Amino acid sequence: MLPVKTVDGSTPVHRYCGSASARCEFDTVPVEAPIEICAGIVSAGRRTHLPLGITLRTPGADVDLVTGWLFAEGVVDRMADIMSLECGGDDHGDRVVAELSPGASARAAGRSRSSTSTAACGACSHGSLVTLAETPAPPVPNSVTFGPAELCAVPHQVRSRQPHFARTGGVHAAALFQPDGTVLAVGEDIGRHNALDKVIGSHLRAGKAFDGLGVFLSGRSGYELIQKAARAQLELVASVGAPSSLAIQLANRCGVTLVGFLRGDEFNVYTHADRIQANSPAEVRDEA
Repeated sequence: MLPVKTVDGSTPVHRYCGSASARCEFDTVPVEAPIEICAGIVSAGRRTHLPLGITLRTPGADVDLVTGWLFAEGVVDRMADIMSLECGGDDHGDRVVAELSPGASARAAGRSRSSTSTAACGACSHGSLVTLAETPAPPVPNSVTFGPAELCAVPHQVRSRQPHFARTGGVHAAALFQPDGTVLAVGEDIGRHNALDKVIGSHLRAGKAFDGLGVFLSGRSGYELIQKAARAQLELVASVGAPSSLAIQLANRCGVTLVGFLRGDEFNVYTHADRIQANSPAEVRDEA
């Protein structure tokens, strides 16, 4: 079991409020710290740690983060591919070593890289523009519809389940929700893509299916977030902010309904608007 670490830090600040005089206080800020993800493999009869990537994240729910990251990267397809997760670290940061099934180990060996993903990164998992352009877009099923009113109720539910945002005002959230607007799980992190990895990893570790679900993002929708959602077969991505042009293109290719500027009772639908239906938000489509 990985140790639970603090996700908030305290720092001294000079606070100004309507005057030239300042108060010396302490402010709670989100922690940003590196974590290295490695695969434990046996090569030439020796066990070694194969570096897969480094990401800057908010410590906490690291098991979920690494599980979701491995899934999003295509290293694992199911929880059975992860035999164990071991945590270590030194003065340079934390390290998680994933013991993988033979098939997953082979995929990990083909995806080893030495790049660093920052908390704002959108395409750090790709080694070149060619691999970015040629990344397969898994088709997403078209099985459910979402009602506008139910969709608009999601952000308020998520906000009430963001304890770290309430303390710091500086972390993103990603939340899985049902067509009726029920929020199932929330992940928080200083990085948008890390928050999504955490909530997907949590759902995977719980042995739950992603069928007919949507995901809410507290920031904007970028290419890699759509890619992660499509990998999990999530049918709708809704964000508070704007989508990027690449995100719209990928969502259109994958069959994902992409919603942006979800605020109050308003939102824009950029792709596959047929999933938004006011009359029967949770109705399952007739495939006959």
